[in-house]
Amino acid sequence: MYPCLSIGLYIHIPFCASKCPYCDFHSFPGREYLMAAYVEALTSELDLRLRRSPDAQADTLFWGGGTPTLLPDSSIHSLGLFLQDCFPAGWKEFTVEANPGTVTPRKLEILLEIGVTRLSLGVQSFLDRSLNSLGRIHTRADSLNAFRAARASGFTRISLDLIYGLPDQSLSLWEDDLREAVSLQPEHISAYCLTLEPGTPFYGRWKRGELRLPDEEASVAMYEKTLETLERVRYRQYEISNFALAGEECKHNLRYWRGGPYWGIGAGAHSYFGGARSWNKKKLESYLSDLREGRLPVGGREWLPKEKRLGEAIMLGLRTLSGVDLQDLFRSNEVTPDGRYDTLIERFRAQGLLLYDPPNLRLTQKGFLVSDTIFCEFL
Repeated sequence: MYPCLSIGLYIHIPFCASKCPYCDFHSFPGREYLMAAYVEALTSELDLRLRRSPDAQADTLFWGGGTPTLLPDSSIHSLGLFLQDCFPAGWKEFTVEANPGTVTPRKLEILLEIGVTRLSLGVQSFLDRSLNSLGRIHTRADSLNAFRAARASGFTRISLDLIYGLPDQSLSLWEDDLREAVSLQPEHISAYCLTLEPGTPFYGRWKRGELRLPDEEASVAMYEKTLETLERVRYRQYEISNFALAGEECKHNLRYWRGGPYWGIGAGAHSYFGGARSWNKKKLESYLSDLREGRLPVGGREWLPKEKRLGEAIMLGLRTLSGVDLQDLFRSNEVTPDGRYDTLIERFRAQGLLLYDPPNLRLTQKGFLVSDTIFCEFL
């Protein structure tokens, strides 16, 4: 008998009540009439994958979106029971993303019934003015009520998502958001800088000079204030934008950053498995049609040569505070240690952006501020 292959499992729920003007995630508002068919398709896709790879055992599970908690209670329950049947050994971690405006006591009860161990609340800000500008459907009161209801229902692992660098946001307003988040004592906090993605309404408004955002200096000050504030109350930074109390890091996301295998189930979801990266068709109708006809809805596949796998592994690993073991990565990707990165490492080390204590390589705090530039050099 072959040993089980441990993988991460990501389930994409692309439905949203409305499309936020900064969002370029694969999500659709106003398509609720497709929810029942979509959940059925998810189970069909997973069944097909398990038939092809029966030795795969998911030990981390993550429902993202979109807004997973926009699904009807009955759909959440049936999908959760199906997953329990597929993986009776259970999970080390089962995370569900939730919009505070869609959280109800009954929904929380169902999430616990199907084995969810971790709730990620998309708070973004505790200031109603900021939430309105971001196009969020919830309010500050909704976030506070959702958090308290989750605690009361029995959730012992809750993460809060926050965004800084918002339109007309000052450092003091960001400090208010941080203080409010910390006062709730979540186990995990994610703090992301707002990025302008081409094709989004925010990007168009910015190009036309209609959107006032904090400049680079102000955004750096907000990032540094995040480090200072969260470290003071024992939230350890373990990835560029992620902070956790001891032992409360997101195990599923750590799998991504460590280059582990995972399946992405759902429209537009990505997978990395068997040395290949693949992605599902994005169009909902095409995704549903393929599965009704018994086909995996693969939109594309890319086989990664060893050198590219190595570069991506370094890039992903450098996102974490602990960095990477270069010697181990060369060995695991079957690439001969030939000094190909020596000049690059020395340049960034001399600039104070990298720390290199062979075989460990990691970014400095200064390096985190320009991480995208550094990552590109390793690819």
